[in-house]
Amino acid sequence: MIRRRAFLLAVAVSLLVLPGCGWLLGPSVGESGEASMSSDEDAASANVRASIPAMEAYYADNSSYAGATVEALRAYDYGIGDVQVIPSADGFDYCIASTVGTTTVSKHGPASDLQAGGC
Repeated sequence: MIRRRAFLLAVAVSLLVLPGCGWLLGPSVGESGEASMSSDEDAASANVRASIPAMEAYYADNSSYAGATVEALRAYDYGIGDVQVIPSADGFDYCIASTVGTTTVSKHGPASDLQAGGC
C-alpha cells in the first residue's frame, strides 16, 4: 500500500513539476540572439562611459575639446576601448562613439546622455 502511494505521488509530482520546468527554461533558450544584442550594447556603452573622464581631463588641461583624439585621451587613461572621438569646431562640444558588433552608442557633449547611434 505504501509503495503504491509513493508511486502515485511520484507520478503526480512529475506531471506537475516537469512541464513547469520546461515552461521556465523555454524562454531563455529562444532569447539567445537578443542577449547578444544587449551585450553588444552594454559593451559599446561601457567603452563610451570609460572615455568620458579622460575627455573631461583633456578639457580641464586645454580649456577646450578641440584637438581631442583617441590617442590624446589614452594619455589620460591607456585602458580606453575602441571609440571614435569627434570634437566640435568651436571646441566646446564633442561626440564619442563606440561600435560593438552591429550596435553603436554615442554621447554628444558633456551634458547629454548616452544614445543609440553614431555621431
